[in-house]
Amino acid sequence: MKKKNFSLVILAIVVLSLALLTYFLFVARSKSFNINDALIEVEAGESFYVYLESNRTTGYAWIPDYDESFLVLEKEEYEDAPGNQLGRGGTDFFFFQAPKKGEGILSFLYSWPWEETQSSNKTKFFNVIVK
Repeated sequence: MKKKNFSLVILAIVVLSLALLTYFLFVARSKSFNINDALIEVEAGESFYVYLESNRTTGYAWIPDYDESFLVLEKEEYEDAPGNQLGRGGTDFFFFQAPKKGEGILSFLYSWPWEETQSSNKTKFFNVIVK
């Protein structure tokens, strides 16, 4: 019985260690940018993410537009705001990799994705420099 408990403790420590390692390698080391930033400056090979307030319950979403020659969108995530009230907002996260040097504009349009003509009064532009 003691051997089984010991094995479970070791397994829990290994899983926790891997989770912490993943966090520190990918999230904690990534640079982050938000609506208040105008410039994204990273080194070639670095990752970064942009986070923007959003409310998916309205159907609106941030739609990214960027130069694929020097930026790669690795994944998008949405996180609800704390609480359980209906219609609460949240945050959109966009994780990018910058594999090579380049300069350009990264823009986000807050709109309904199914609209043919994108009309929104919310647009965010970032100047991106990958050294």
